[in-house]
Amino acid sequence: MPSYTVVVKDTSPILSYRGTWLAGSSRDGLADQYLQSTFTLTETSGDTMSMQFFGSAVTIIGAKRGNHGNYQVQVDTAIYPPATGASNQELFNQTLFSASLATGLHNLTLTNSESKFFDVDYVSFDTSIGTPSEELIVNTFHATHPSFVYSPSSAWAEPGVVGAFTGSSGRATADPSASAAFTFQGKGHSALNWNPPLILQLPQVDQGPVFPLSAQKTFRKPRELLFYTGNLGRGTHTLRIGLQSGISGALVIESADVYTTPSFGGSFGTPVLSSNSSVGGTSSTLPQKIPTSAIAGLVVLGVVAVVAILGCLYLVWRLRRALKEVSKATSYTVQPNTLPSQSFVVDGGVNPQRGYSNPQIGPSTSQIGYSVTQLHPPIQPAIISQAQPFTYVSSSTATTSSASNYSSPASRVGYNDRKRRPQPSSSHNLTASTEVRSGSRVSQSLSEAAPPEYS
Repeated sequence: MPSYTVVVKDTSPILSYRGTWLAGSSRDGLADQYLQSTFTLTETSGDTMSMQFFGSAVTIIGAKRGNHGNYQVQVDTAIYPPATGASNQELFNQTLFSASLATGLHNLTLTNSESKFFDVDYVSFDTSIGTPSEELIVNTFHATHPSFVYSPSSAWAEPGVVGAFTGSSGRATADPSASAAFTFQGKGHSALNWNPPLILQLPQVDQGPVFPLSAQKTFRKPRELLFYTGNLGRGTHTLRIGLQSGISGALVIESADVYTTPSFGGSFGTPVLSSNSSVGGTSSTLPQKIPTSAIAGLVVLGVVAVVAILGCLYLVWRLRRALKEVSKATSYTVQPNTLPSQSFVVDGGVNPQRGYSNPQIGPSTSQIGYSVTQLHPPIQPAIISQAQPFTYVSSSTATTSSASNYSSPASRVGYNDRKRRPQPSSSHNLTASTEVRSGSRVSQSLSEAAPPEYS
């Protein structure tokens, strides 16, 4: 049969403490080692913790620390041997007690045997319902579901802490005469709520006995287990809960969980509603079984989506590869011939205008592979003086013309060739590696020429 585990935290009113038990303080540097950072402790010998449950196994979880002492556990009439919670190391989430039992209603009692510390983290028990081949059905009903009936309705309101609730809904009252009734169909249920301090609930199932439970706790906690009962059997059941007279405080309800199976008439999302519900009909968030056809459709849709994504990635890869190949095929650059800039001044005379750069006309091979052959044989350089016609000299050619009709390379590219002023004979010299047959030799060192002056 389907089985499940119910976890009862140390702050739950299901656990009954007698004696001087205290809530663990956050000043304890290791408080965060406990589940939800809460624990309940005592250091008084004879203090007890008890719980009634319907199940087949029970476990007590706590810590073993250097200042802890001995304790003893009793289940129903069976008294178990004493055990110790002392340890040289700080150990948490330790199993302090565990026992397998026959399925049924049991009473658990733990006693602190020494005047040393003992703490409880949580208690859990296993229970089952239905037949072995059935599935477990768990329906959650929020406090605003029509299955809850609040009377009088004017005494109940939405608490200011619903943001911490599952479903962001809840109902609260501080009126001792107010009560809430929850109608459900199933074998067992657990009611859950936000746990304010100083509250006391009196739950009753059907016309059975009243269970006085105290929830006067130090800390507020969402989804605290207020009440649990099991082995209710087939049919419709009603849980009633309210505050005890003379107690100041509040009762806050968050939701109720109903555990059932198909053999007990249970199903997903089919609550039994009361006809005189005084709460507005708000839709509940109940777990629903997903049809097999819907699951198959989701699987097919997922496969199609994956294939489509892979196809898009493949197309992007192909496109990038094609662009890369095109880029490789066209990624050459034709570099123009860089023509050296050379200036020439003849030794021993007046320095003429600053020399000009002249392309070297000779055999060469361009960047794209064709040959350029010189058009004219080189003209021998000659010595130029200020009174002679100006001779333009380069390493490959030299052209002679008068100063009046000379057209420089600069003028050929758009500069205006203006009339030159006479230059002093002490101008700087620029030389290139060329000899003048009829005169002096041009030196090999390069120096900067004085810039030309124009009128």
